[in-house]
Amino acid sequence: MVGVSVDYSVHLIHAYGESRAETSEERVRSALKTLGISLIGGVATTFGAALFLWFAEIQFFSKFGQFLAITVIVSLFVALTFLMPAAILIGPTGNRGSLCAVPCCKQPQPAGKASEP
Repeated sequence: MVGVSVDYSVHLIHAYGESRAETSEERVRSALKTLGISLIGGVATTFGAALFLWFAEIQFFSKFGQFLAITVIVSLFVALTFLMPAAILIGPTGNRGSLCAVPCCKQPQPAGKASEP
């Protein structure tokens, strides 16, 4: 359940980090445009599957369905109402926080390209 509960947040923050927008607000918009509809679709299908389990006669399946449905809804709520505003307020912008900005992680230039002006 830990994976299910952080799944939407991880996907949104990954899209935020991969965005090439300059400001944090633009990066959040880009992340939501890129993954927003997919996340809503994932919530809808998972919630729909959990709904079938919710009304099962076997108590284990019923409790699992309830737990899964509530976890998915709360996870999406937290990702959209707390994580994205937090990314706007304190999220890195530009190249800050990127591993690609670290000198030891930069791609080496081919030998022919280094001599060009």
